[in-house]
Amino acid sequence: MVNRDVELYVSNIQEEEFFRRFSSEEILKITSESLFHQYQKGQIIFFQEDPNRYAYYLFKGLIKLEKMDETGEFAYVDYISDHTFFPYGEVLRDKTYTYTGYAQTDIDLMLIPQHVISDLVRENSEQLIYMYQQTTKIIRFLERRIQMTTIPNATQKVIHTLAIWMEDLSVERSGKRVIHYPMTISDLGVVAGTTRETASRVVKMLTKEKRISMTRKSVEFLDVAYFQKILDS
Repeated sequence: MVNRDVELYVSNIQEEEFFRRFSSEEILKITSESLFHQYQKGQIIFFQEDPNRYAYYLFKGLIKLEKMDETGEFAYVDYISDHTFFPYGEVLRDKTYTYTGYAQTDIDLMLIPQHVISDLVRENSEQLIYMYQQTTKIIRFLERRIQMTTIPNATQKVIHTLAIWMEDLSVERSGKRVIHYPMTISDLGVVAGTTRETASRVVKMLTKEKRISMTRKSVEFLDVAYFQKILDS
């Protein structure tokens, strides 16, 4: 990462929601001991079961997380979007990463030594409460993912996955919700626990109904109320 990019991220870091509760001295410690890297699309950031040396803050881009089971099949797939700290669960407990992280797009990433962030959080009650609240949100999100696995209908699984993506990865724009990243039909099928063919059929149906527009660069949720109703049900 070029120096001017690092300088810009560091100078504006307390405007990022995750860092607002740290003092100037704590921010200085974090930024002075962290590494700043750019990864190209497809590069591996860390492997499942690697030693847990760093926590991460994603300034720009999209990260894909994959967890494999003992048979070598995908047991879990998820995504981290920009302006996000992760992984919360490993900060105070796990000694290894529980999944593999890939750069789904070109990304700008800050690598924060685990001992630095964990020591600061233990002494900063306001930040600890904030991280607890974020962990609670993640648990609720995972509960929805688990509930989705009980849906017997493959079409509904795909629609529920899209609704979860809307909530987790999209931003609002002119009354719509938009994911500004390339999410593929294959990705959708894997996360929904169904085939690429089924995912493609459902996307074509929703496109025809003018509920969604999915291109190589983005996903637009045209009928936000439709997907929100699914989330609220």
